[in-house]
Amino acid sequence: AVLLPPERAALAGRVARVLAERAGPDDEPRAAELFVEAGEVDAAVALLLRLARRDAARGALRSAEHLLATAAGARTPPEPAVIAEQVTVLTLVGRAADALALGAAELDGLHGDAHAELCLQLARTAVTAGAWADAEAYVARAGRPGDPRSLVLRADAAFGAGRATDAGEFAAAAIARAEEAAD
Repeated sequence: AVLLPPERAALAGRVARVLAERAGPDDEPRAAELFVEAGEVDAAVALLLRLARRDAARGALRSAEHLLATAAGARTPPEPAVIAEQVTVLTLVGRAADALALGAAELDGLHGDAHAELCLQLARTAVTAGAWADAEAYVARAGRPGDPRSLVLRADAAFGAGRATDAGEFAAAAIARAEEAAD
């Protein structure tokens, strides 16, 4: 309480680094809070994103959703990787419409790889939601027609829309491209 703001920020940063290194069960979320207090927002967002991915991988989707919301609120505009992960987690918890709305709202502010990756994630979500035309539109908007992931998503959308022949062609092209790239 008696520390000046710069002293408090410096102390918060040091404590955050110690907690992040120690990585006990409650250490990392507290470290993220302290990174924000220290003005080290990028470190906080990176830590929150890592924790959210870990929670999502082990099935703790509500926890991952909370961590991602915290990460998105820590920085304006939010980190593109955080938005993409939020779209993924919202889709997994059955909130595909929310995922599509969130991703679409952030998409215009992105460029390059971040834009393409979010488009592909939105296409996956649209496939999950049964929005076949939206899935195809997001794949086209990604601008990566030869990417095996794009071809797989196009195959899924075509199949869902009842165009089995197109789906087979896209799937075969995806396999060929993946084999060429050894991916």
